[in-house]
Amino acid sequence: MIRAAMVALLLGGAVLTGCEPPPEAGEGPIGVAIRPLASCGGSGGATLDAIKSLRLVVQMPAENEGELLTTVLDEERSLGDGLGMGLSGIPVGDQRQLTVLGYKADSTAGRPDLFGRAKGLTIRKDASTDVSLYLSEYGGYACLPTDIALTKRAFPAIVELDDGRLLVAGGFTTATVEGGVTKLGSPSNAAFIYDPRANKFEQVNANMQVARGAFSGAFVRSKRWVVLVGGANELKLDKSKAMPIDVAVDKGLNTFEVFDLASSSFLPTQKGAPNVMLQKRVFPRVAVMQDDTLHVYGGGSMPTELSGSGGTGYDTVDVYSAEIDPARGGGFSQSVPALEMLEDRSGMSVTLIEVTSDNLSRYLVWGGSKGSVLGEVYTASSLEKDGIHGAFLEVTASGDKPPMTYFHEMTRLGQGRFLLTGGLRKDGNVSGDDAYVVDLGDLDDVGATVRASVKKVPGMGVGRFLHAAVGNDALHAVVFGGFTDRSFTATGDKRAFVLDAATGVGALEVPAGEPDFAPMGALVGLPLQSDAIFVFSGVASFADELLAAQPERQSVYVYAPGNLVDLTAL
Repeated sequence: MIRAAMVALLLGGAVLTGCEPPPEAGEGPIGVAIRPLASCGGSGGATLDAIKSLRLVVQMPAENEGELLTTVLDEERSLGDGLGMGLSGIPVGDQRQLTVLGYKADSTAGRPDLFGRAKGLTIRKDASTDVSLYLSEYGGYACLPTDIALTKRAFPAIVELDDGRLLVAGGFTTATVEGGVTKLGSPSNAAFIYDPRANKFEQVNANMQVARGAFSGAFVRSKRWVVLVGGANELKLDKSKAMPIDVAVDKGLNTFEVFDLASSSFLPTQKGAPNVMLQKRVFPRVAVMQDDTLHVYGGGSMPTELSGSGGTGYDTVDVYSAEIDPARGGGFSQSVPALEMLEDRSGMSVTLIEVTSDNLSRYLVWGGSKGSVLGEVYTASSLEKDGIHGAFLEVTASGDKPPMTYFHEMTRLGQGRFLLTGGLRKDGNVSGDDAYVVDLGDLDDVGATVRASVKKVPGMGVGRFLHAAVGNDALHAVVFGGFTDRSFTATGDKRAFVLDAATGVGALEVPAGEPDFAPMGALVGLPLQSDAIFVFSGVASFADELLAAQPERQSVYVYAPGNLVDLTAL
């Protein structure tokens, strides 16, 4: 049985179907074309030339309670049949899933060497559903081609679009070192789109009005817009400070940009001036409500004494609506009373908990560079667009209470459970190598506070911050990369920490082959619609890797952890 796991391995399929609704009964075909992703160097990797057989598995949503998927086809094919093949007898309907496994002659214990997956397929009775799959090394890395203009950068914004593509914008492109302080500067105003189905990066034929790094963004579904908020034109890293990431709001930005997916361009602004939000925010966090209003959190100075112009009033949440001046991309309005968190905090995480039965968004706000309240739960109202907001409830922890951290990762596991990893403590030191499973329990039956049960999970290998932690279902979370100390030394460890959400047990996984890739600090990991992990590589040393006479192309990967196939069932 193939698990519908959290982090998979493939860039997924382009599906060509008509617009008419599928028939209620019958069977239809799938046409499959497979292609390899490039290996990342080294030796021992699997290529199509080495593959002797393929296994093709088609699944659909299970009708039996307790099961996720039902297998409706399981066939073995020889690669000698060619890179294109047809499958027949697939029940018509939506949400079909195709998994392709490749095996070398010396594959052991049924473990595949290549993996590919396409999800969300619609099967029709009288028309072929054509799928193009890129196969990647199972348990390893694949390298993606990048646009020549996409040079190495730090702290860009990367936003998933509704069609599975990714928008990559901005980021600092230079680093200078003076007196032991590293200054990141020369932010980019360029934007790129990565299409997993075509395995291709393309630069957008329009730039942001304001070059920026250390900003954030979100997708507005109803308008098909990407809203990019805040950021800075300069950032300092000083390992001698209690808080080594010197975020001074006087270097921050209070502007926002709106990218229109339909026209593939940024929307015009009033008299050519940048769109303005309510406060300057550096490293802000954005939460999307069900009515497509956006809540923008944090972004104040760290520590607050570094800048008299910032650091106060960052308990206030800025609220964006596309309905305010929609011709110019919406805007921010000041609610009366203002929407305020229980504490002023920056560098925190903001993670979706669930959408309630009343179709209201619920988020977990956790940690930060100041304050004493570990976390807050926000439940939206049904009148967010009208300026009538929901409420924050304090989260208290029982069990293995974690330290207060910022620049950590809080990864959703499902059913009110989350994995907390890494981060910096308020004294500037890196949190330990333990992870924590945070269980919020039943949020429909709480009083004045939310009582979270917290359990420590050992084995992450090393403490880290500005790392990646990715999960896209309730089965696994994968943690990799990051800096390991306040001098911004990247881990360089190729292993990933993989947590099994069902057992609460984590283990380190050694990637297959001998890839050139080594996880770095300030990298970004995002799950693609096909379950792959998109990895926008970070840096091992800001000074060495960003400040170069000949800027290098940005390195981008697909990471394929080996937890997607239940080998005991094969």
